[in-house]
Amino acid sequence: MPRRKANDTSERHHRSRDGCMTCRSRRIRCDQARPTCTNCSRKGLQCIRQVQLKWQADYESQNLAFGREGVWRKHKTSKDKSPGRDSKTWVQYPVIQAYNFISHTVDRDTGCMIGSTKLQQNQQPLNLSLERPFSTFPNAAVTVDASVLSYYVQNLCPLTTLSRHARSPFVTLILPSLPTASSAVLDAILALAACHGSSINATWAASAARLEARAIHSLRHRLANMTEYELATDPDIHIVTMMLCLYEIVNKCDKQWVIHLKGAREIARTRRRLIRANEAEQGLLRFTDSFFAFQDVIGRTACGEEPIFDSTYWDASDARVDAWLGCSPALVAIICQATELSRLKRNLTAFEFQARAAGLEAQLERLGQIVPDSNDTNLQKSADVKNLAASVVIHCALNDASPTMNLVRHLVAQILFLVKWFVEQDLGAGLLWPLFVAAAELDPTNDEYATEEYSEIIAGRTFVLRALDCLTISSVTNVSKARQVITEIWQARDEAVEDIPSFQANDWEHYVAPRSSNLSLA
Repeated sequence: MPRRKANDTSERHHRSRDGCMTCRSRRIRCDQARPTCTNCSRKGLQCIRQVQLKWQADYESQNLAFGREGVWRKHKTSKDKSPGRDSKTWVQYPVIQAYNFISHTVDRDTGCMIGSTKLQQNQQPLNLSLERPFSTFPNAAVTVDASVLSYYVQNLCPLTTLSRHARSPFVTLILPSLPTASSAVLDAILALAACHGSSINATWAASAARLEARAIHSLRHRLANMTEYELATDPDIHIVTMMLCLYEIVNKCDKQWVIHLKGAREIARTRRRLIRANEAEQGLLRFTDSFFAFQDVIGRTACGEEPIFDSTYWDASDARVDAWLGCSPALVAIICQATELSRLKRNLTAFEFQARAAGLEAQLERLGQIVPDSNDTNLQKSADVKNLAASVVIHCALNDASPTMNLVRHLVAQILFLVKWFVEQDLGAGLLWPLFVAAAELDPTNDEYATEEYSEIIAGRTFVLRALDCLTISSVTNVSKARQVITEIWQARDEAVEDIPSFQANDWEHYVAPRSSNLSLA
């Protein structure tokens, strides 16, 4: 547009704020005549006048400018000259590529490192900064999204335990470490929170990907410049790895979370090799070890693959119910042994296998899990439902039981009614595994379940699908992947219901294990 001449005295054109909506839609100037403007009167159109509300979030989600924001001005304002802490920062997406967890004992991938890639060309910028920094994190060289951090504390952390009396270690151990934590820790936590919250606020998905890429980049840099001892004892490394593992579970639940699991195993092995047991088993480090080991053993109950964390991480004599596990370490030890025994079944003699299976069944029957607070009904029921799920796994994976057997039907019915009790209270932490076990062993010939304790009847498949919907918003896991596997199992059972089983593997090995690879159920 040509500049106005210095001696140009013609009337300046000012943008109309009161023009009719019809002229606005036609992109012509409105003379604002009442009740009908000249343009509408001449064309015989309806002259519409109304207030149109515009929301900044809607424009930002479409990468559009909001009003005149960001438009060039001849004279800079004071805000332009001295940007304060309320100024915006434009950030572009990095190219997100496949990656592997990198540690001193895991091979480096040959692809480009996330965080060091070139920015995509011609990409629209996205405003991801906040109005103010979160000043309680002096070591974090980032502007913290207070809304995402608030979501982590107020929404996500309560979803990690069913107990109403005991606080989650994600609160008692992770939050106190944040003021002195590195920016990588904050990035990883915010990435997880944004990823989980993106099911409610879709605009968070892009922020989650950016934060996760930045956390990965920081983690790679730290691992490349740390000694073995620093690697083994630095709490930031453990927190970042745990949060990234959870991020991958919530995001897609594919092989990437298992890669983080294997990286964590190498770190744990290094620590056990360099540090005495009484020093290594302290607070945060003990929790992160149990987190990874629990993810491994619960996931392997479905797929039956080789263990990443062995049974040495579980104290078979500790019957106290842990608020985060939702059961006792002793129960997890039994589950771990049962899963490993199922995997080694063909390497043992029939007598040895049956003897060990009977021993595990006896241990489970004798196990009396102790809830620290007798008034904590939620935690007691959580321990009970996981005990029942472990019993189903032992009977079906070790003793060749099938869904049509009365014993299995009785156990499945008890699990369904306990899960129903939690679902009615909008609670879902740690319930995906027992629900999956029950769903995988639903009787394809009779879908109605009842118990002596409850007078009502539950329609198995219908209830499972409704419960999964509840768990989507009341747990920190990937429910959609579990739902996909469950429906595949049901379909396979329906197709085979008229056939005489001809496979040599037992029911669990034939229907469940082949479809459950990389499935997280913890």
